[in-house]
Amino acid sequence: MDLRRLARLTAETRAPAATRARRGVALVVAALVIIAMGAVALWTMRPTATDAPRIRSIAVLPLQNLSRDPDQGFFSDGTTEALISNLAQIHDLGVIARTSIMRYKGTTKTVPEIGRELSVDAIVEGSVQRVGDRVRITVQLIRASTDKHLWAREYERDAADVLKLEAEVARTIAQEIQAHLTPEETRRLASARSISPDAREAFQLGLFHWSKNNEADVRQALEYLQRAIQLQPDYAAAYAALSRASSWLRGGGFPNDEVAMRTAAAKAIELDPDLAEAHNAMSIIKYLDWDWSGAEQEARRAIALNPDSLTPLSNLLTITGRHVDAIAESERTVKVDPLFSAAHYIHGTDLYFARRYQDAMVPLKRAIELEPRDWGAAIMLANTYEALGKPEQALRVYDRPEFRESPYIARTYALLGRRDEALRVLSGVAKRGTIDLYPMAVAYFALGDKDRGFEWLTKAFDQRSAYVYGAKVYPAFDGIRDDPRFKALVARLKLPN
Repeated sequence: MDLRRLARLTAETRAPAATRARRGVALVVAALVIIAMGAVALWTMRPTATDAPRIRSIAVLPLQNLSRDPDQGFFSDGTTEALISNLAQIHDLGVIARTSIMRYKGTTKTVPEIGRELSVDAIVEGSVQRVGDRVRITVQLIRASTDKHLWAREYERDAADVLKLEAEVARTIAQEIQAHLTPEETRRLASARSISPDAREAFQLGLFHWSKNNEADVRQALEYLQRAIQLQPDYAAAYAALSRASSWLRGGGFPNDEVAMRTAAAKAIELDPDLAEAHNAMSIIKYLDWDWSGAEQEARRAIALNPDSLTPLSNLLTITGRHVDAIAESERTVKVDPLFSAAHYIHGTDLYFARRYQDAMVPLKRAIELEPRDWGAAIMLANTYEALGKPEQALRVYDRPEFRESPYIARTYALLGRRDEALRVLSGVAKRGTIDLYPMAVAYFALGDKDRGFEWLTKAFDQRSAYVYGAKVYPAFDGIRDDPRFKALVARLKLPN
């Protein structure tokens, strides 16, 4: 065989092997391409922060006080409240109110537990440290359902810039959870200014004492708030708090400075028309003045600026007979402040006045569960039992030292037919001098003594007792509604039809 033929045969023999090799390489390359494309697809479909359920509600837990002075706890509490207030201005975000939050101070509960109890998507926790003229705030954002840390940051500023710092923290949190801020909300959060550290401290001490809800502490709060105003004459929040604390005294039947209460509310609005608490303070004043439309207008303005505002709105709606709207408003209040006994008390009261007695039992019992000393909720719960024809249950509710010699239990004795006991209690109350006029009237009506009842009810109207506002819808007055004397008294309220 010649050499040329041998070469051709050799080439022909090798050709299939080379082709197979090339095909093998092509298959390997194709497989690698497919794998790469799959990896890209998997990477594209990976879970990301934005793919996770959007955060629509949040709770700011009490910030830990890391200052060396344990008495600086009021400062960390004040910073917590400021963050809550700033975040609550964002209508795209549900924020749990301060009263419920402070129940978790020093808690050992886990983030998922707290998230379930408050029905929120995320939790903010952190610390505050004040050293000299410097303030350091550390915060972290945690998804409530998984306890996953989403974001953390540390801030440090001069104490004079603490308001700006608190607003900056709130803005950053809003950005991290992709909350939508309206231009107006952005403007308000950016409008924080510098403030005297001493004025800020006096203000926070004022809020601390006011939150104690007793006459001595509220009077101490007034002194601190006046001090804050002296140090910072343009401190709108201090004026608003001063007015609110003074109106607390008025509502509780304690002496107060009426002029200071009114001028402080007006000054707060003048200094900062966008301050929710300023409008809330003015709403309460107008409510006390029986200016119902003015009170409702100011209450709605406060809620528009800060949905966490606890205003007299639901009560205004109730006493004017708008029960469906009143119940919806108090339900909203319970949602933003679920661990605040007063929120449940107000909701139960609205249901009671709407004559939904069975429904009223649930929030009223919850109010007492949250705060066993809540005497207002106890009174309304007893009223509800009486409306259901169960005065013996009401008597059990009144089995507390503060009620055993009160006109409230006298009415229950009357409904039980224990007339002599009712009269004995009412006589003792009258002799003591300090008399709650409205329940005295209600007790005498239950005894069937209309003349004495109207005598006390007229005094209550003359002194503008806090309870007379609900006379038009109070079920206990059903038996006297057609009496001309009752119609004349209700007409004095000038309630809208």
